[in-house]
Amino acid sequence: MATAAEEKAGGLRVSELAASGRAARGRRACKHLRSSDTLPANVYGHTEPNEAISVGREEFMRLLRSGQRIVHLVIGDRRVTGLVREVQWDALGDKVIHADFARISLTERIHMRIPIITIGIPKGLVGGTFDHIMKEIDVEGPAGEIPEKIEIQVGEMVVGDMIRVKDIPTLPASCKALGVKADAVVVAVHAQRIAAAAAAEPAPEEAAEPEVVGKAKEGEEAEADEAKAAKPEKKEKTEKGDKKK
Repeated sequence: MATAAEEKAGGLRVSELAASGRAARGRRACKHLRSSDTLPANVYGHTEPNEAISVGREEFMRLLRSGQRIVHLVIGDRRVTGLVREVQWDALGDKVIHADFARISLTERIHMRIPIITIGIPKGLVGGTFDHIMKEIDVEGPAGEIPEKIEIQVGEMVVGDMIRVKDIPTLPASCKALGVKADAVVVAVHAQRIAAAAAAEPAPEEAAEPEVVGKAKEGEEAEADEAKAAKPEKKEKTEKGDKKK
């Protein structure tokens, strides 16, 4: 079971998770573990050999749902700091069936993807729209200082306001965002725009087109005149034919 032991490393919460070594491996052994609500897992890295362990499923899921990705694995009388590197789910995506932990030191620099969460309701929603553009961000920094998540207060934002990556207040100075520019927009409040269909409606004078209607009528009359003009010629040819007979 996960213990209540918890420590702060730079702002990062690190909990202990009880683990046990496992000698039996393979599909059948893992299936047996899962049936007892235990999760098979591996620990690797730091030039040490891979180690097969098992952890309580509920305790692991509790940590995962809380956003924690770094834990102290208590294996017998040892404590190993591990970063959750991979989580495998079943075919339906409902249940975790395996986890991998990478050994780390809280002082070494690592790369993690963390969620960006907004807090509050922007004032600018009256007459504006809120756009949450960036929901996750890749961060590099000391393992013990990378936050579990980034929280941004948006309650005071009005139309025209925006928060960029360089403005994120909760990102420690020892950490840096990866793969995005400092000016990249994270959240913004825009003015509501008139619907394109309404803006594209023609003016009343453009909707009424008497000239086009008139032209159509003139065209019809011209076709009628041509038809009338063609009839006498046809009749005349017939009369000439009768005379020849």
